[in-house]
Order: sequence, then C-alpha cells, then structure tokens
Amino acid sequence: MDGSEGSCRPGMDATNTESSLVSFVTEESEDRPFWVVYGKEGLGKTTLVQKVYNKPEVRHKFKGCAWINVTPHLQYKTIWKDILSQIDYRRKDDKLEALPAYQALVLRLQSALQSNKYLIVLDGICSMEAMLNDMLADKMPSKVAITTRDQTETEKIVKERGRYLEMMSPLTEPQSWQLFLKTQLDRHPSPSEDFERELENIYRKCEGVPLAVKLLGNLMAWKERIDWNELRQQSCVSAQYLMELSYSLLREHQKTCLHYLALSPADIEADKLCNLWIAEKMTTTPQQAETYLNELATLGLVEVQEYETKSKSCSLPHYVRDFCCGKAKEESLIAKEESLFATAAFYFDKRVGEYEFPLKPKKKTTLEEVQSILLLMNTSQQHHHILSPKPLDLTNCKLLRALDFNWLDFRAIEFPQHINKLAHLSYLSFRDCYLKELPQSIQELKSLETLDLRVRVNPEVVYKMRKSDVLCQLKRLRSLYLPYEFEKFPDDEKLELDCLSELENLQNFVSTHCRANDLSSLIKLRYLAATIVDVKDLEEVIECLKKGTSKSSSIHLEIIDFRSPRGAFALSNLLACGSLNALHLHGQIDNLPWPISDNLTEIFLIDSELEEDPMPLLGDLRKLQKLGLSNNAFVGDQIICRKSGFPQLRYLKLSNLPDLKNWTLEETAMPYLSTLTIENCVKLETLPDGLRTHRHLQELSILKMPERFRKKYNGTQGEDFNKIQHVLSIKITGAPSH
Repeated sequence: MDGSEGSCRPGMDATNTESSLVSFVTEESEDRPFWVVYGKEGLGKTTLVQKVYNKPEVRHKFKGCAWINVTPHLQYKTIWKDILSQIDYRRKDDKLEALPAYQALVLRLQSALQSNKYLIVLDGICSMEAMLNDMLADKMPSKVAITTRDQTETEKIVKERGRYLEMMSPLTEPQSWQLFLKTQLDRHPSPSEDFERELENIYRKCEGVPLAVKLLGNLMAWKERIDWNELRQQSCVSAQYLMELSYSLLREHQKTCLHYLALSPADIEADKLCNLWIAEKMTTTPQQAETYLNELATLGLVEVQEYETKSKSCSLPHYVRDFCCGKAKEESLIAKEESLFATAAFYFDKRVGEYEFPLKPKKKTTLEEVQSILLLMNTSQQHHHILSPKPLDLTNCKLLRALDFNWLDFRAIEFPQHINKLAHLSYLSFRDCYLKELPQSIQELKSLETLDLRVRVNPEVVYKMRKSDVLCQLKRLRSLYLPYEFEKFPDDEKLELDCLSELENLQNFVSTHCRANDLSSLIKLRYLAATIVDVKDLEEVIECLKKGTSKSSSIHLEIIDFRSPRGAFALSNLLACGSLNALHLHGQIDNLPWPISDNLTEIFLIDSELEEDPMPLLGDLRKLQKLGLSNNAFVGDQIICRKSGFPQLRYLKLSNLPDLKNWTLEETAMPYLSTLTIENCVKLETLPDGLRTHRHLQELSILKMPERFRKKYNGTQGEDFNKIQHVLSIKITGAPSH
C-alpha cells in the first residue's frame, strides 16, 4: 500500500491486490482496521480473499479468525454471534447483563475486536454502513476484510472513514486463456486445432471475468446441447448469461433439486442430500440422485468437497445461491421471510439460539402442507447438543416426508408424540442426537426408506433396539446408517438384519455386533460400509461380495492377523473382488497381494509395515482417487511414483512414516492430485520437484514436521517454496513437543 489514507486504487490485478491485502492484514498498525475489495460479479473477490485468509503466515499473526458469508437474509445478530463463536470469545462482563440483548451483543463484539488481534472476513456484503458502525472502532488491533459489489456505497464509506478500497480488474487475455485451458484438461487433454480455434473465438467474449471463463469451460462438457451460433453472436458472454444457459440445460427435476439445496444455509453431506431428494420424490433411485448431483457438479453449479473418508459434502457457490434465489422469486418456488417457512422445508439455523417448535403458519401456508422439517447445525458450532424449550408437536404434519432431528438432545425434551401417524414419512434422521432409545412407535412408519441412527453419546440405543425388534418391521427400508459406536452385548444377541430385503445402502456395519451371514440375504444391497474384526466374518463378507450381493463396498479391516495363512488368503480374495471400492486396512501384512481390483477408488493402509515400496503397484490402479499410508504403513526409506502412475489420484496422505527419507514424483505421475497431506514424517528431506507442475494441487498440509523441513516452505523466503507457490491453500504446523 502507498500509505495514503482513503486511497481508492481501481484496476488492480489479482496479484497486486493479494500483495496489498497480505500487507494490510499483517501490519501492526491499529489505525487501519478494515480493507475493502469490490468489483462486479465473477472477478474472483472471494477466491482472492480466501487465498490470503488461508495463508499460514497470515493466520499465525492472529489469535483467531472468522469467515462470514453475508447473505441478504442473514440478520446482524446472527453474524455477530457467528463471529464470536468462530473466534471462541467467551469473556463475560457483568456490566452487560442489564443491557438489551442486541446492545450487549454489539458491545461484546466491539470489546473482542479491540482487546485482541482477530482477522474477520465479511464476504458478499450488500450494505455496509450500519454493519460497520456496529462493528468497528476508529482504532483496533483486529483486521476486517470485506468483499462487495456495491461501488457507490463503498467509495462513500471509504472516503468518509479514510480507509482502503481496491477494485478487482479482469484477467488479461493470456491469463484468461490459461484459466480456460485448465478447465478443459480433464475433458479435452489433446484438443483438435479446429476445436481449439472454436474455443478461442468464444472465450474472448468473457472479457476476462474469471467466473464467466470457468462457467464456459464447464459448459464444454455439454457442448452437444449448446447452440454455438448463439454464443458466437453475443458481443459479450457474461457470467449471468452463462448461468442462465447452464440452468436452461437442466431437466425440470434437476432444477427442483438445485433449488432444494439452495434452501440450506450450510454444507450438506452428499448421501444425505440424495436421500432427501428421494424422500421428496424429486428423484426415484439413488443412482438417479447421484447422476443429478454429478451433472450439477460438472456444470459448476454445485461444489463437492471430498474428505479423507468416503464421505462428500455439497454446497452451492455464493453466485449460484444468489441466482437460485432470484429464480425462486421469479418462478415462485419458495418464499423467504425473516424465519424461512416454506411448503418444501423448514431450516433452523442453530446459531440463533433456542426455538419454539413448530413455527406459526404464515399467510396461506399451514402445517398440513409441510413436507420436510430439517435442522441444520453450523459445522463450526458442533460442540454441544441443541435444546428446544417445548415438546415437538407433529400432530398436524400429515404430509411430512422428511424429518431430521440433527443434534437434538432428547434427554431434555420429550420424544415427539404421534410420529407413528406420519404415513408418508420416508426419511428419518437422529444424526448426532442424544437418543435414549428408539421408540417402539417407529416400527409403524411403513413408508420409511432412510433411517439414520448415527448417534454419538449413547451407543446402548442399538442394544435396546435389538431387544425391541423395531428394525424388522421396517420392510421398505433402503438406507440404514447404524451408530458410530456400539455398546457391548452378548455374541448370541447380535443385531439381525436379514429381514431387510429392500436394503440397498448399509453403513457402519460392525461384525462384532451384526451377523455377517445376514448380508447374503440382502439381495438388493448396493453399498456396504463395514468394519470386520474376525477372519471368519471376513470370509462371509467376501462370499457375499463374490455373489454380487453388493455392487459397491467400503471395508474396514481391523485386528485381523493378515500374516497367518488364512488371513493372507482372505485378504488376497478381498482385494480381487470387483465390487470392492474402498479399503481401510489396519494391521501388519507381508506384502500387498496381486491382483488388486481395478475398481478400487480408495485405499488407506495403517500399521501395515510394508518393507517394499507399494507405490509402483498402487500406481497401476486406474481408478484410484484416494490413498493414505499411516502409522508405519511403509517402513522403507524411499517411495517412487513412476511416470504416468496414479492417473486419477486426487488425495494423498503420508502420515507417521518415521523412516521415509526420499520421495520421487516422476513426470506425469498423479496429474490430478488436488489435496496433499504430509504429517510427522520426521526424516523426509524435501517435497518432490515434480510438484512444481501439479497445477491441480489446491490444498497442501504440512503437519508436525521438523523445523528444518518447514523452513523450506514457510513463505517466499523458503528455499523450496517455488515448488508449492501455486497452491491455493497451504497449512503448516510444527512438530509436537516432547
């Protein structure tokens, strides 16, 4: 920055703006508490600020950080509570007790920002003046970064307050072309000359707006359905135009699915979303739901985040959510009020506090029309159960299809009466609830297709369920999620599942508490996530997989002696199963058996103590997307990822490999690697040179590594920082203290 107060510097490119923002947030001055970047939709304001926000050298400067997506309907009190929660500010002040609640909340926020150094990002503000008056003092150690599209108000406030304004500039033509080509790598690795000329003629019409370039790139997957002549005739291809075009390509059911996701203020698990679509009759089968989701992701309308486990979360980019809200109003699909009440769904944002339930009907909407009641917990706040001050009354919810009691504490409230009267209920979730027992009345839900019992606190609920025989009455059940943990009970009283002949999706099956031979009776089972702790049970599972009972399976193997002849033989048979998609293996093995099914998309090896480098063998698996080696999984000192190996790998984790010294990444190996974690590999000398060309790499975590290693990558001063300087998000932490 140039040091002048109230400066407005239009025309900054992303590189210069990033440098300015880093300088702003890391400076020690208390005279400049906020910084604003503005520009029209799609220029990359959020992406740029997020990149700075995730830099280790930035985050380490602050006691705490908070990121707030400021949607138009979000109340200030919710924003203030969210900030205080994210920075974990809990100081009590008796002087505030007598003040009105909102005033006390504002003073708590102001006190926090003035007493310590925090970094706050307010992303997507529409109107700033009142918000800043509540939030900021003239001088404070904390820093607030803001993104907005409102140029007029922004310039007015910046001029009055004497702060900084930066306007994002479009990409240059070479930058636009490089971004456009990057979106095409997966689909057209070697485009023809004619096709490349076609792309060049059209991408220039995006006028350097990154979002428009990306959306146009996503549309390439749908090129056979696009009228290219219409695009050629446009003088400017805007992001809004491309959003409209993408939306027009969707089937009517897909549009409804997209709007349904837009109702949610938070991320949602992919399998949960698909089950809800089915419950709401938007799709008919899990396969159709997955197809819809994949197509929405291909078009860039839904972001799908994959985790170390097989789970995925879905969310809408802010520009898609805004677009959907506009379409919803235009098409009268949903009605947004101060508390969202719609015939499609209730969503309770639990940051607000306690709730009376149900909400009073407004206008012509009545409880009898409500089809879904979903409680969504903000992921940053999942540290306690939510309490409701009144019993839940479902008497009039006669058309209810989906009911999600996420994070409710049923010790403090009565279980809802008349739940057995919900004749249309298809989806029922007690995910993360405290549930004393599963009521007998559940067995009367004859339409129930999805039951989520992933309770955390009280695993004895399953034993009580076993005694009550509730499950066997749910003949239409297609998806069953058993708890994360089980209470111990006698072997001869294992949970019986052979009666669930319609079951397609079974998760958290544990062979110590469920009968492995029941799996052969589940003739429609398509997905199995199981933990097996006995060779005999593993053999039963393998027989089921070979018979084709399960089309897709994720198997966790624990406490099995894989070095015994019987254990080694069973492991070899398992790895050859064509329906095996994911394997988490805990335990020592002499070597990796061969052949390994080419359908495997996920392998995690823990405590395997392999002496031979497994990378050449695993690199030949054409569909492998996730790989983890942890806790002495490999005890050699060198791994080599050979040329063209791991053609689809997205995620790699190397953790607690104390003997690993060298890692070689040959040309074209792991071309699509996007997430890399290196953790507590204390002898590893450096990251491989091959990472320099990995332009897909977006997240890099260097955790619990020695100081000599961290110094090589800690900012531009590091000798090997040029290997990873292109990575969007870099997280570096030190070695654990002894």
